[in-house]
Amino acid sequence: MTSLLMAFVAALGIAWSAPRGHGVGNGGDGYYFPATGDIFVRDLFESGLHLSKIPPGEVDNRFLRYDWPMLQTDRERLTMAIKLTELNRALPGFGDTLSSVAESYTWLFIDTPLAIVEHEEGLIDAVEGAEVRQLAIRLGTIIRIHRDSWNRMTDENRIALVFHELIEALLSPHPRDDGSWAQSNLKARELTGLLFHPQIVDQGPRLMRHSFMPTLELPWTELRNYRNLGPQPLRLGISRNGHRSTTWSIARINRGERRQATREICALTEKDRERFSVGIELEGRLRPYSVEMKSYSASFGQQNYSVVRERASATLLQMKLNASLPGFHCERDLTEVLSQLSSEI
Repeated sequence: MTSLLMAFVAALGIAWSAPRGHGVGNGGDGYYFPATGDIFVRDLFESGLHLSKIPPGEVDNRFLRYDWPMLQTDRERLTMAIKLTELNRALPGFGDTLSSVAESYTWLFIDTPLAIVEHEEGLIDAVEGAEVRQLAIRLGTIIRIHRDSWNRMTDENRIALVFHELIEALLSPHPRDDGSWAQSNLKARELTGLLFHPQIVDQGPRLMRHSFMPTLELPWTELRNYRNLGPQPLRLGISRNGHRSTTWSIARINRGERRQATREICALTEKDRERFSVGIELEGRLRPYSVEMKSYSASFGQQNYSVVRERASATLLQMKLNASLPGFHCERDLTEVLSQLSSEI
């Protein structure tokens, strides 16, 4: 429910060679070519799509307003929005799902090379002139990205790496012979590669039926309905002695509108609370699914993963904050509530 947090972690002694031994967690890796300095995500390289481009296309503007703090330029954010819009056409609601899951994690850029995470064998033989590099690691609620590797990748490979982390986070863990549980890096690479299929929109129904639905336990019908409906605005109003007056309508993913409405509401609230019993009323329609965090016992310890569930309760949200209570701090308390609700409506 919290918005994405981006942190930049600097480290001394930057080196290219990855630490020996096995890293803990889950994450995407790729091929580094010292001769050219290029890095390609394994998911795309195994599918022969590492040089593919995301062409200009239709854009759902709400994807431009999502927080993607690992994307540093307007060009990257536009490319991501184009791709998510395409995914929603091919796999209805899946672009929204990936965006919602991304909000559950803290994304960190770090300068120190990441340890190699042990996972299933690759689909291709050793690549001449290339070294395997760990590009990202997900552990708990944190996804760490190796900054120098990120900077060497194309926009498409960066987006593929983000998708890999989100898809692997969505995979249900399976039991291993040693009694621990694991999520399939191999399956995450397969599905990520399919998202960059050049005919994904035309092949969408087939890919959903044969590849995505059997693998990802998602409420596909509800996702489709949400994609068709789109996020609904949240309505806020001030009540004085039980009678509502001024109202505002704000979009769930537009931070600017949320901040402006909070300032205006709180200015009026502070003015009236000495004369009236003042309340702040919130009303909106919840999205028909929720993103939850669960954990399992991996070989390296506890690991989190994401679960998307159909919402069982009524989808209408109604809430009232009593602004007349002692200790009520309008901007602080209202900002906190709106932040918590940001991924629910």
